[in-house]
Amino acid sequence: MVGATVSNYFDSSFTVTASKHLQDQYIKDIPFLKPVKGKQNFPCLKLMSAEKVDNARRAMRWGLSCDKGQCQERISKNGKEVIEICKFKPTIKQVEENIADSNSCHHYMQKYEALVSKHSLWNYHAFFTIMKFNKKLFEEYLDRKVTVFDEAHKIEDQIIQFVGFDIFSGQVDECNLNSEKYNFSDLDSMIQLTDDMAYSYAKKIKDIKERAAFQNNPDYELITGLERRHDRSAQAKIDIMSDKDNFVVNDPVKDLNGNFRTISVKPIDVSKFANSFFETEYQIFMSATIDKSSFCENMGLEKDDVAFVDTMKSPFPI
Repeated sequence: MVGATVSNYFDSSFTVTASKHLQDQYIKDIPFLKPVKGKQNFPCLKLMSAEKVDNARRAMRWGLSCDKGQCQERISKNGKEVIEICKFKPTIKQVEENIADSNSCHHYMQKYEALVSKHSLWNYHAFFTIMKFNKKLFEEYLDRKVTVFDEAHKIEDQIIQFVGFDIFSGQVDECNLNSEKYNFSDLDSMIQLTDDMAYSYAKKIKDIKERAAFQNNPDYELITGLERRHDRSAQAKIDIMSDKDNFVVNDPVKDLNGNFRTISVKPIDVSKFANSFFETEYQIFMSATIDKSSFCENMGLEKDDVAFVDTMKSPFPI
């Protein structure tokens, strides 16, 4: 209720919380907040059409959710490679002007309705994704006065997901690299591994595109996946090289036979990354378990810019 009162006062807001259950509580109590939930919560109309399923509940039981479908795919048209957008996906302008087809994708309808409304409700992952990767795309819809961050003690862990990265044994094998060549406790060796992976993916993409079989019957889904993994490997090297002292290599996870399974490289201090996620004029951080000094340090906030509102005694009996 404190968060809702602040949102209402400023007339435009984001509210960000930690889980779907908390989102559901907000929706129940504060109906003016428009929720954004992830693709896994909605049936994919494209997959339903392909599988001839006309019941949304049955589609979800069958696993035909939006995260399994393709919003855009590469196809060959008149001998040229083009990107085809899913016919069920509306544009944000159509939603804003209230002219979107009633049979449009449920996921994008609720996401765009939240973006064009004055008050929206997000989970941390969805909110940070749009602020990190899609800010330019939705710039005109992100101009809000205040962001209310609920469960604010969880922010640091959420930010780490966006600036750290993981390497899996399957990726190393896919790149035809020998994991025994690398020292999984050494940062420079991990930088070399990401570099070798990026080179391997780039070569794979080039070789596949030059094959006659690909030119006759292109597999764009395969190429898209390889390009995504190439870009991630290349970006990982850039991120670490920009501030090597701030990254640490976690102990590798191994299987029962002692073979490498996965390795994580994470930043020690997220404060220099945090500000890019806090861009509204005002931020309200709500939590039962934070104190001003350590929170400001972890989030890269100037203490003089922050007011701390506390209760001397909890209103709830022990």
